[in-house]
Amino acid sequence: MRVNSRLPLQRCAMTAAVIAACASFPAHAQWIPNYQNFTVQRLGLTGPSHTGTSGEQNSSVALFAPLGFAAGTSKRFVGPDVRGLASWSFNPNTGLSIQTGLTTPAHTASDGTQISQPQFLTPSGHTAGYSERKAGLATGRNTWAFSPATGLTTPTGFTTASHTSPLGKQESVISFQNDAGVIAGWSDRYPSLSSPSSEFRSGANTWVYNPTTGLTIQTGLVTPVHLTLNGDSLSLNTFLNQAGQVCGESIRVSATNLDLGTNSWVYNPATGQTVQTGLFGLTHTNPLGFQRSFNTGQSQNGTVTGVSLRYNQASGQNAWTYSPATNTTTVIGLTGPDYTTVLGFQFSRGDLLNEAGQVAGSSQTAQEWAPGSRSSHTWAYSPATGTTVRTGLLGAAFTAPNSRHESFNRFQSESGQIVGVSLRFLPSSAANGYTAWAFNPATGVTSPIGLSTTGFVGSSGYAFVILNGQNSSGQVFGASSLITGVSGLNGEATWVYRPSSNTTVRTGLTGATYTGLSGEQRSTNNFQNDAGHVAGMSERLQFSSSKGFNTWAFNPSTGVTVQTGLTGAFNTGATGYQFSVNEFQNASGVVAGYSQRISFATTVYGQDAWYFDPATGITHPVIGSIRTSDAATYSQARVLTADGFMLGQYRLYLSGGTSQLRAFAFRPDLGFTDLGSLASGGLTSNGWSNLADVNSADDFRAVVGTGLVTGQTLGQSAFLMKRPTGCDSIDFNNDGLFPDDQDLIDLLTVLAGGACSTGTCSDIDFNNDGLFPDDSDLITFLRVLAGGLCE
Repeated sequence: MRVNSRLPLQRCAMTAAVIAACASFPAHAQWIPNYQNFTVQRLGLTGPSHTGTSGEQNSSVALFAPLGFAAGTSKRFVGPDVRGLASWSFNPNTGLSIQTGLTTPAHTASDGTQISQPQFLTPSGHTAGYSERKAGLATGRNTWAFSPATGLTTPTGFTTASHTSPLGKQESVISFQNDAGVIAGWSDRYPSLSSPSSEFRSGANTWVYNPTTGLTIQTGLVTPVHLTLNGDSLSLNTFLNQAGQVCGESIRVSATNLDLGTNSWVYNPATGQTVQTGLFGLTHTNPLGFQRSFNTGQSQNGTVTGVSLRYNQASGQNAWTYSPATNTTTVIGLTGPDYTTVLGFQFSRGDLLNEAGQVAGSSQTAQEWAPGSRSSHTWAYSPATGTTVRTGLLGAAFTAPNSRHESFNRFQSESGQIVGVSLRFLPSSAANGYTAWAFNPATGVTSPIGLSTTGFVGSSGYAFVILNGQNSSGQVFGASSLITGVSGLNGEATWVYRPSSNTTVRTGLTGATYTGLSGEQRSTNNFQNDAGHVAGMSERLQFSSSKGFNTWAFNPSTGVTVQTGLTGAFNTGATGYQFSVNEFQNASGVVAGYSQRISFATTVYGQDAWYFDPATGITHPVIGSIRTSDAATYSQARVLTADGFMLGQYRLYLSGGTSQLRAFAFRPDLGFTDLGSLASGGLTSNGWSNLADVNSADDFRAVVGTGLVTGQTLGQSAFLMKRPTGCDSIDFNNDGLFPDDQDLIDLLTVLAGGACSTGTCSDIDFNNDGLFPDDSDLITFLRVLAGGLCE
């Protein structure tokens, strides 16, 4: 949720009373009452089977979707004893938690134990998971899918005789689920012989479950060469995209059950067919029929990249890309004379695939088999032109006297920028470290990136670099080693590469506090967002001895690194020890972390959460309660939302030396509040004693976590806190009279920072869009007041 920054209304064409109330809105909102309208609902299962004889109930949220759907588990009880876990799914449209999973006799032990676990949850509430088999000697697990539309759990996977051992074992596994609820998985096959060894699988079949039809459909290749003598097969899933296309691999066998490799395939839901991909002609088949193809990537439009082994006199492998539009597989990579030996050896692989179908890969040169002359050249393939372009650094420092060259790909952006490293060489052809580079697809140029000035290159040219990541705009963050002498490592310095200016900027903290006697400095990266904000840590050094770590944030707008975290007296030991950690970063560059509380030299007696705001450059301490006896504290961020709210857990210290864990919410303009204080009408009226922890949140409109309901002393309960949607009542002042001028006058008065005439006015976010104070709340109120719709 964000506070709107639009200019307030300055004029009101209304009655004199209304005009008198019209004024500029306040600079920012306050926790009370603007946010004190959350409802708190219990999630999970609470019936007799989920309540112990002592009254214990215990539920947890495992998965949460942005629209308020949730999935989790509740402990099962038989008398006082815990007998497994039951899975459940919560539907915000009905407000109900429904038990999911399989609870048949086959999934129930003689003592009543059942164990079900949710594993996947879609934004629309489709849940997928597994249930353990418990009857008699039967073991394994069966998979299932839950539909919020029907409220039913449907078994998925295969449970036929060929997928059941003589003792009743069945084993199905979910590999993937996409946002539409399509599930890809596999089920083990078992031989029919009734011997102890027959409990071990003899293969596996892959499958796809379609929630629209409720059917499980077999995928994979099942031609004669993919079946054993007794009809067994072995397939595995490798990818599933949002269109429901599945990639996988199937084992090949001979007529005498000899291993003949693997073939890659893709399942197309539009046709319901599995088609073989990869290369499987004469060059890629040995005289015995052996073939081996693997998938290495899949895009959302169904493009697949992979590799297939070559079986001529010298072997090797080729990289390829598969187009679903043409159902063709194309060889890619460097395959010219320099990359093909006299005997026909070629070796290429595709490393990275983006949504445009561009592939970053590498190919070995024809000199591969000459002693000590291995060369691996990186390249970029463009489907738009059908061409492969060599990448990497090609100068003298990166080519040994024997012509050896090695480059490696690390990341590729959606625009096709590729980032990698190239090996450096000494005149003796010995390896001499690495240099990072970036390939620009628009210019076809590869440029060195990272730090290469004095201190980062040894006397013989040694350098070493680590690449941590690349964002959507192509900014790269990484680290370069500080070098002394020939190749002495003297720490690490962090940096960002900015493609717009083709420059590298050093980040991290580098003052005297962070520099040892020999000049060593050590910084590490933790996060980078798409806007280019980076968060990291730098080690504090005193005479080369570690004195903890300080956190920092790099602002791409200013190009400056600033220290974050808490460094006051409570967070500093007697000898200067400090220890801060970054935990979250959002798209705006806000960072959440914690700093330890230190006594004496390095004794930890608590920790304080903090919130760094890049707009102001201020680190805000987030402290909910302090123990009076020794100033101990505990607070920790659990969630940092896109709209800038930190949600977490703190320890509330009570009189008598007791304490209690509580959930909190924080934003700099609103301050700190116990999360339970935002419940409409108070937490007690919602049936809760306290909210103890936060698991996840949909910005700050819906929050899930755990706490205690009223009267609960054992276990824990799962909760959903949710702000209302749609418009509030036009009886803004809640005096029971509406529509009337006084509601509008009170709304304008409260918007301007004044007091409500009745003392019981609603919050000022009338349309519940999360923006306030803003013009649209007043405009919407006037429209609804006149009989219009809330839009």
